[in-house]
Amino acid sequence: RERGDCENVFDEMKNQWGCGGFTAHSLAQTALFAGLSVIAANLWNVFTRLGGDGSHREAATSRPVGEPGRAGARPSRAFRAGGGAGTSRPPCLWYTVWEDAVCPIGPANHIETNHIEREKERADMKRRDFLALLASLPAAGGFAATGRAGGANEGVSGAHTVVVEAERFTDFGGWVNDAQFMDVMGSPFLLAHGMGKPVADATVEVKVPASGLYNVYAYTRNWTAPWSAHAAGTFQVLVNGTALPNELGTGSGDWRWQSAGAIRLEAGTARIALHDLTGFDARCDAVCLTTGTQPEKPCVKKAVAEKAFDLVVCGGGIAGTCAAISAARLGLKVALVQDRPMLGGANSSEVRVHLGGYMNLGPYPRLGDVVAEIGPAKGGNAQPAAVYEDKRKLDAVAAEKNISLFLNTRVVAVDKTADGAAIAGVTGVNVVDGSLTRFAAPLFADCTGDACVGALAGADFRMGRESRAETGEEMAPEKADTMTMGASVQWYTKELPSAVAFPARPWMIAFNEQNCEYGTRGDWDWETGMLRDQITEFERIRDYGMLVAYSNWSYLKNASARRAKYAKRAFDWVAYVAGKRESRRLLGDHILTQQDVFEYRPHPDGTCCTTW
Repeated sequence: RERGDCENVFDEMKNQWGCGGFTAHSLAQTALFAGLSVIAANLWNVFTRLGGDGSHREAATSRPVGEPGRAGARPSRAFRAGGGAGTSRPPCLWYTVWEDAVCPIGPANHIETNHIEREKERADMKRRDFLALLASLPAAGGFAATGRAGGANEGVSGAHTVVVEAERFTDFGGWVNDAQFMDVMGSPFLLAHGMGKPVADATVEVKVPASGLYNVYAYTRNWTAPWSAHAAGTFQVLVNGTALPNELGTGSGDWRWQSAGAIRLEAGTARIALHDLTGFDARCDAVCLTTGTQPEKPCVKKAVAEKAFDLVVCGGGIAGTCAAISAARLGLKVALVQDRPMLGGANSSEVRVHLGGYMNLGPYPRLGDVVAEIGPAKGGNAQPAAVYEDKRKLDAVAAEKNISLFLNTRVVAVDKTADGAAIAGVTGVNVVDGSLTRFAAPLFADCTGDACVGALAGADFRMGRESRAETGEEMAPEKADTMTMGASVQWYTKELPSAVAFPARPWMIAFNEQNCEYGTRGDWDWETGMLRDQITEFERIRDYGMLVAYSNWSYLKNASARRAKYAKRAFDWVAYVAGKRESRRLLGDHILTQQDVFEYRPHPDGTCCTTW
């Protein structure tokens, strides 16, 4: 096919260079022909590189948009992000979606934690793009939405395969559903957040389609890989109570399939368990059992529920909750869509930041009334969970007959009106059961914090700081940069009746008397990630915050000069939902500047008086 670019080595291997090498039941035959294919592909690559001018080589007959069969193919940006009515379906789109999104197997689909620019430039479609695309298709042209779900099928190689998403386990045990990073990673996953103590097993029962020897894989990553050769969060897969031999969550920091081992199963029902080994945030996105030699993903038809409202509020933090309540009292039929199991955002027990600032000021003195209704009586950061009164916020929303609340639902797609001038609907995916819902309305409020709706709709936004030359601000940097405020991983400890140990591990950061932080809780200033991308690198940012908290606490407990003071203290809570302090900023007609604030400049279309 006259190909000569490095990526084509992998591409041709993927296309199975004949000989039955990749579908043989014989491991020796598979290894032999796979090896021959690698040799042939690399020799051709060397030949063309030495004989060419260094320019990109491609197939003799180029493919149209959508390029069926090419792993790097993807539809146009507008179509991928939701597009709008009138956006045409690219040729062979379904083949592209199946190959890139439903089967993200192999090096080309791994997230490069340490090379974020490469991540931004990659053309591989992640599963999050797949969901966003499919969710928008009914509005764009009635194409049947199809998605990925747990289930059994006969794989393309004739293998029997069972795949179950970790968030669909029937019993999470001590694991938690972490959906913060769906926009990059592509899916919620289960997290063993035990603060140093292994958590209870997460379990599910699956149907085994046929008797045979099953290879078992878990989609996971080693979260401490960017900073240490040692893995912090590891786990095993148990099948019918039998622990498979391989320890998972080791190796590189990429999300990838790791082999748990093999086990012979009879047709019928099997019980799968995720068994945490450390208590330090092992994570698993999916488990695959297959009689083949590599994981495969089933394709399952997925309906999209349609709901219509007067206003759709995306995001259920304090801003979104107040907006929904206010609109409902003005007579609007409101959908409040929140991607967490509770309301409150940073003021919930998941993040634990207090409500602050002056309220009920002119020119609109009633602004603040709703905040007072839903806000907790007590203040303070990093306090016990009860201080944040999660139920009070839920009760306030439940009392409004005009509000329909959709918890655990993350907005992943936007579709526009026929002229492209306005948003017609947003589509959310349930982070627990994977169901899709499209919310239609004439009005939308983006209260997501990351400006997800605006970004998906193509609105202008910025991240970072403008230059002094652009704004005339004395406090602005001389040159524009991407620096933002960071994300806070707060923590809280409690006193116990007797001494309690906390482990020291080789993957922890080295602390000493000069750089340790003495204290019994971590406030908002346990902040990190100011020089990293708060969207694409957010999992790494959160993980580093946890790493520092664990490492510092281990030093205080085990090696510090004041360790006797901490002997009876133990972690009661460490945030795994990071308190993000800054993200995308959607642009309006005017950008507020230092001069506006310092000179008290009034604006005739101002909506509120802001304070800290």
